[in-house]
Amino acid sequence: MNSKFAETIQLILVTFVFFTTSSLSLNAQNEDFIINNERDTIFCQLTTKLGKVRAQIDGKEVKYSPKDILRYSQNGRIFVSGRVSNPANYGAKSWMFLELIVDGPMMLCFIYNVNTTTNEATKEMEVAQNITYHAVLRNDTELDFTMIALNWKKKLKSLDETCSSFNKMVDKSSFGQIQELVLFYNENCGNN
Repeated sequence: MNSKFAETIQLILVTFVFFTTSSLSLNAQNEDFIINNERDTIFCQLTTKLGKVRAQIDGKEVKYSPKDILRYSQNGRIFVSGRVSNPANYGAKSWMFLELIVDGPMMLCFIYNVNTTTNEATKEMEVAQNITYHAVLRNDTELDFTMIALNWKKKLKSLDETCSSFNKMVDKSSFGQIQELVLFYNENCGNN
Protein backbone atom coordinates (compact mmCIF):
# COMPACT_ATOMS: atom_id res chain seq x y z
CA MET A 1 0.00 0.00 0.00
CA ASN A 2 2.85 2.40 0.77
CA SER A 3 4.42 1.85 -2.65
CA LYS A 4 1.06 2.48 -4.35
CA PHE A 5 0.69 5.73 -2.38
CA ALA A 6 4.27 6.76 -3.29
CA GLU A 7 3.59 6.06 -6.97
CA THR A 8 0.42 8.17 -6.87
CA ILE A 9 2.26 11.09 -5.23
CA GLN A 10 5.08 10.79 -7.77
CA LEU A 11 2.57 10.82 -10.65
CA ILE A 12 0.86 13.91 -9.23
CA LEU A 13 4.22 15.72 -8.88
CA VAL A 14 5.33 14.82 -12.41
CA THR A 15 1.98 16.01 -13.81
CA PHE A 16 2.20 19.26 -11.82
CA VAL A 17 5.76 19.97 -13.01
CA PHE A 18 4.82 19.20 -16.63
CA PHE A 19 1.83 21.56 -16.69
CA THR A 20 3.68 24.30 -14.80
CA THR A 21 6.61 24.15 -17.24
CA SER A 22 4.28 24.10 -20.26
CA SER A 23 2.37 27.10 -18.95
CA LEU A 24 5.57 29.09 -18.33
CA SER A 25 6.84 28.21 -21.80
CA LEU A 26 3.63 29.45 -23.47
CA ASN A 27 3.74 32.69 -21.47
CA ALA A 28 7.35 33.31 -22.51
CA GLN A 29 6.43 32.87 -26.18
CA ASN A 30 3.79 35.61 -25.96
CA GLU A 31 5.82 38.04 -23.87
CA ASP A 32 6.86 41.29 -25.53
CA PHE A 33 10.58 41.92 -25.95
CA ILE A 34 13.15 43.95 -27.82
CA ILE A 35 16.59 42.92 -29.04
CA ASN A 36 18.84 45.95 -28.93
CA ASN A 37 21.81 46.66 -31.19
CA GLU A 38 24.14 44.96 -28.67
CA ARG A 39 21.99 41.81 -29.17
CA ASP A 40 20.65 41.89 -25.59
CA THR A 41 17.07 40.65 -25.20
CA ILE A 42 14.97 42.84 -22.90
CA PHE A 43 11.53 41.60 -21.86
CA CYS A 44 9.15 44.51 -21.38
CA GLN A 45 5.68 45.83 -22.13
CA LEU A 46 5.54 47.42 -25.60
CA THR A 47 3.30 49.85 -27.43
CA THR A 48 3.80 51.01 -31.00
CA LYS A 49 2.69 54.14 -32.76
CA LEU A 50 3.61 55.54 -36.18
CA GLY A 51 6.84 53.61 -36.62
CA LYS A 52 8.11 54.07 -33.06
CA VAL A 53 8.29 51.49 -30.30
CA ARG A 54 7.73 52.45 -26.68
CA ALA A 55 8.93 50.09 -23.97
CA GLN A 56 8.25 50.13 -20.25
CA ILE A 57 11.63 49.22 -18.72
CA ASP A 58 12.15 49.43 -14.96
CA GLY A 59 9.12 51.70 -14.65
CA LYS A 60 10.36 54.17 -17.29
CA GLU A 61 9.14 54.66 -20.85
CA VAL A 62 11.90 54.32 -23.44
CA LYS A 63 11.25 55.21 -27.11
CA TYR A 64 12.97 53.35 -29.94
CA SER A 65 13.20 54.03 -33.65
CA PRO A 66 14.20 51.39 -36.22
CA LYS A 67 17.86 52.46 -35.93
CA ASP A 68 17.87 51.75 -32.19
CA ILE A 69 16.93 48.06 -32.08
CA LEU A 70 17.35 44.95 -34.23
CA ARG A 71 14.00 43.28 -33.49
CA TYR A 72 10.99 43.43 -31.28
CA SER A 73 8.12 41.11 -30.56
CA GLN A 74 4.66 42.28 -29.64
CA ASN A 75 1.66 40.00 -29.12
CA GLY A 76 3.54 37.08 -30.70
CA ARG A 77 4.38 38.99 -33.91
CA ILE A 78 8.06 39.70 -34.67
CA PHE A 79 9.29 42.86 -36.34
CA VAL A 80 12.81 43.56 -37.63
CA SER A 81 14.41 46.88 -38.43
CA GLY A 82 16.19 47.56 -41.67
CA ARG A 83 16.78 49.92 -44.54
CA VAL A 84 14.45 49.75 -47.51
CA SER A 85 14.87 51.68 -50.75
CA ASN A 86 11.93 53.89 -51.46
CA PRO A 87 11.14 54.03 -55.20
CA ALA A 88 9.02 57.14 -54.62
CA ASN A 89 12.10 58.90 -53.25
CA TYR A 90 14.51 58.00 -56.08
CA GLY A 91 15.71 54.86 -54.30
CA ALA A 92 16.81 56.60 -51.10
CA LYS A 93 16.97 54.14 -48.21
CA SER A 94 14.74 54.68 -45.19
CA TRP A 95 14.89 52.88 -41.84
CA MET A 96 11.65 51.14 -40.86
CA PHE A 97 10.18 48.23 -38.96
CA LEU A 98 9.05 45.25 -41.05
CA GLU A 99 6.96 42.29 -39.90
CA LEU A 100 8.98 39.09 -40.12
CA ILE A 101 7.09 36.34 -41.96
CA VAL A 102 9.95 33.90 -42.79
CA ASP A 103 13.29 33.91 -40.99
CA GLY A 104 16.44 32.26 -42.27
CA PRO A 105 19.31 32.93 -44.67
CA MET A 106 16.72 34.79 -46.76
CA MET A 107 14.05 36.67 -44.81
CA LEU A 108 10.57 37.60 -45.99
CA CYS A 109 8.86 40.57 -44.38
CA PHE A 110 5.78 42.70 -44.85
CA ILE A 111 6.05 46.46 -44.98
CA TYR A 112 3.02 48.27 -43.70
CA ASN A 113 1.81 51.51 -45.18
CA VAL A 114 0.59 53.63 -42.28
CA ASN A 115 -2.25 55.97 -43.19
CA THR A 116 -3.41 58.55 -40.68
CA THR A 117 -6.63 60.50 -40.69
CA THR A 118 -8.29 62.77 -38.17
CA ASN A 119 -11.73 61.79 -36.92
CA GLU A 120 -13.73 65.01 -37.26
CA ALA A 121 -16.14 64.09 -34.46
CA THR A 122 -13.50 63.26 -31.83
CA LYS A 123 -10.55 65.21 -33.30
CA GLU A 124 -8.38 62.15 -32.62
CA MET A 125 -5.92 60.66 -35.05
CA GLU A 126 -6.93 57.29 -36.48
CA VAL A 127 -4.31 54.95 -37.90
CA ALA A 128 -4.92 52.30 -40.54
CA GLN A 129 -2.21 49.84 -41.56
CA ASN A 130 -2.27 48.07 -44.90
CA ILE A 131 0.26 45.60 -46.24
CA THR A 132 1.65 47.29 -49.28
CA TYR A 133 4.92 45.54 -50.06
CA HIS A 134 6.87 42.37 -49.55
CA ALA A 135 10.56 42.74 -48.80
CA VAL A 136 13.31 40.17 -48.75
CA LEU A 137 16.80 40.19 -47.35
CA ARG A 138 19.74 37.89 -47.49
CA ASN A 139 21.09 37.83 -43.95
CA ASP A 140 24.57 38.77 -45.12
CA THR A 141 23.52 42.12 -46.62
CA GLU A 142 23.73 44.49 -43.64
CA LEU A 143 19.98 45.00 -43.09
CA ASP A 144 19.31 46.36 -46.59
CA PHE A 145 15.98 44.94 -47.72
CA THR A 146 14.86 44.69 -51.33
CA MET A 147 11.25 45.65 -51.99
CA ILE A 148 9.52 43.05 -54.11
CA ALA A 149 6.85 44.55 -56.38
CA LEU A 150 7.62 45.59 -59.95
CA ASN A 151 10.22 43.39 -61.66
CA TRP A 152 9.95 41.04 -58.70
CA LYS A 153 11.45 38.02 -60.48
CA LYS A 154 14.57 39.92 -61.52
CA LYS A 155 14.98 41.38 -58.01
CA LEU A 156 14.49 38.03 -56.30
CA LYS A 157 16.98 36.23 -58.57
CA SER A 158 19.56 39.01 -58.10
CA LEU A 159 19.75 38.21 -54.37
CA ASP A 160 21.61 34.98 -55.16
CA GLU A 161 22.63 34.35 -58.75
CA THR A 162 24.61 31.22 -57.78
CA CYS A 163 21.62 29.04 -56.84
CA SER A 164 20.31 27.81 -60.18
CA SER A 165 17.51 25.68 -58.69
CA PHE A 166 16.13 28.76 -56.90
CA ASN A 167 16.34 30.89 -60.04
CA LYS A 168 14.52 28.22 -62.05
CA MET A 169 11.78 28.11 -59.39
CA VAL A 170 11.43 31.90 -59.56
CA ASP A 171 11.01 31.76 -63.35
CA LYS A 172 8.14 29.25 -63.00
CA SER A 173 6.38 31.01 -60.10
CA SER A 174 3.76 33.68 -59.67
CA PHE A 175 3.91 36.70 -57.34
CA GLY A 176 1.61 34.95 -54.86
CA GLN A 177 4.23 32.25 -54.30
CA ILE A 178 6.94 34.50 -52.83
CA GLN A 179 6.70 32.89 -49.39
CA GLU A 180 7.14 29.42 -50.89
CA LEU A 181 10.14 30.69 -52.89
CA VAL A 182 11.84 32.10 -49.78
CA LEU A 183 11.23 28.84 -47.90
CA PHE A 184 12.65 26.89 -50.89
CA TYR A 185 15.73 29.13 -50.93
CA ASN A 186 16.33 28.70 -47.19
CA GLU A 187 16.03 24.92 -47.41
CA ASN A 188 18.03 24.38 -50.62
CA CYS A 189 20.40 27.30 -51.13
CA GLY A 190 20.74 29.19 -47.88
CA ASN A 191 23.90 27.51 -46.64
CA ASN A 192 26.00 28.17 -49.75
